[in-house]
Formats: sequence, structure tokens, C-alpha cells
Amino acid sequence: MHGSAGSAGSACTTGDEECVCYPNATCNGALLCVSSVCVRATSTGDAGSAGTSAAANAAGSDGEPAQGGTANGGDGNGGVGNAGWSDGGGSLDGGSSNSIGGALGIGGKPSIDPKLLLIDGFGDCDEKIEPLDGRDGSWAPLSGTKEFKVGKPPNSSWLNQTCGVWATGSCSSCSEMGLGVSLSSQSYDLSKFSGMRVTYESTSTIMLRIRAKNNESHSYATTAAIPPGGPESVATVLFDKFAPNPNFDGIDKADAIQIIIADSGLYGIGVHKLELLP
Repeated sequence: MHGSAGSAGSACTTGDEECVCYPNATCNGALLCVSSVCVRATSTGDAGSAGTSAAANAAGSDGEPAQGGTANGGDGNGGVGNAGWSDGGGSLDGGSSNSIGGALGIGGKPSIDPKLLLIDGFGDCDEKIEPLDGRDGSWAPLSGTKEFKVGKPPNSSWLNQTCGVWATGSCSSCSEMGLGVSLSSQSYDLSKFSGMRVTYESTSTIMLRIRAKNNESHSYATTAAIPPGGPESVATVLFDKFAPNPNFDGIDKADAIQIIIADSGLYGIGVHKLELLP
């Protein structure tokens, strides 16, 4: 256990609560770096989880969200990076809680009804998302995904056997593998929220991506690499940590959220909840 900040005669450990942030503006666990000090994100809650590793790796596809080619943003051309991530869970056998920190930057925003934060928790075990706040969409595979399923897991090798959406397969040359969920047939304004949280199970590195729509063209903003995780692993990302493509039209014009596979070869991912942060 780390020593607490401010204890008499003890040093304040970098990355701990109320201590100085790491040089890359991250903190231990689910803490956020605000004004160079690690604090708890009390407005969004802890992104904890428990469980064990998945049996396959995750993948992505556009589905209803059509693709305009591979969109980088978090990985660059030299491979996928992990910069900015703080893993609070450790090994896959214990699940994991990952967060990309930074100042929330939500001062002055109106309060949001908590009921509007849930995009999908798969309570009805189907591909449709919750019809809230003008959102009306469904889950679909990205173009390179081999097998796609909504409902119970494809087989018993998945440790989380609750309802979700699944992408599995094997491909060493596919450009797009993973999952996509449409938010609206036109566009949906994500700027009133501060970020998103996904509960997942995967042995692949993944990235989250926002697709924006401007007339019939699409543009993208992508996170840094998110580590694999056991059942009920949680990744929390603030929108100001998404890296936009040069032509990105903004999160106020979002029409889809995608979870893409950053690894090649055998993959598999299960997503059990997708929600927004106030």
C-alpha cells in the first residue's frame, strides 16, 4: 500500500491521491491528474472491476457505422502506443481498471440526468441501444470482423457469461476489426459529456474511436492503446484525450462509437456496457 499524502514524516508517493502526478499527467488506479495533483473523479465514480482473462481477442467493424478506411489518431504510423494509461488492476486474472486522465474541463456545464448516461447495458440482450436523449442506434461489426454476435457469449470460454456484444476471429491482414454502435442516423452531440466508459473482456489491445458525420463524409478521433482485460474490466477515457484526425468535425457531430482491435492475428472481444461520463 502506498503511503498517504501529508502523513507526518513520510514522502508523498508520485501518482497517489493528493500527490503529484506522473510526468505524463497520469496517476495510479482511477485517479485523475488535475492541476498536476492526483485526485478522485468523484463526479464519475471509480472505474473498478474484478475477474479473469478472456479466451480470445477483440475486434472492430463499422456495421451500421460505415468505414472510411483505417483511422489512426492514437497510434500514429510507428505502431500502437500505451501513453497516458494508468492500470489500476494489474494482472488479467484480477481484472483491470484503466483510465486516461487529465483535467475534466467541465466547469459551467449544466447538470446531466444520470439516466441519460447509459448507451447500452444489454439488459434486453439485443443489438439496439437504449433510446435516450435522441439516441437511436444499434451494434454492428466492423468490416474485417469474422464473427459477430449480440446476446450471450459465443461459447463457454468467456469468463463473463452475461449478455453483451462479441467480435471474434483471426486475421493478419484485415484493416478494420472490432465493433461499432451507431448513435443516430444524422449526428449526436457528445460535447455535453466529459468522456465515456466501457466494460469489456479482451486479450487484445483495443482503442476507442469516435466517428463524426458531416453530410455524407466521416472523420475520426481515437484514443491511445487500451490494454487487454479480464471479465468486467473497465476503461474510462475523457474526450479531451482522444486524438482527432486533421479533418475531424468534432464530438458534437458524432454518429458512432467504435471499439477497434489494435493487434493482428487471433482476436476476440466482449463488451458488456457502454456509458457516458457527466
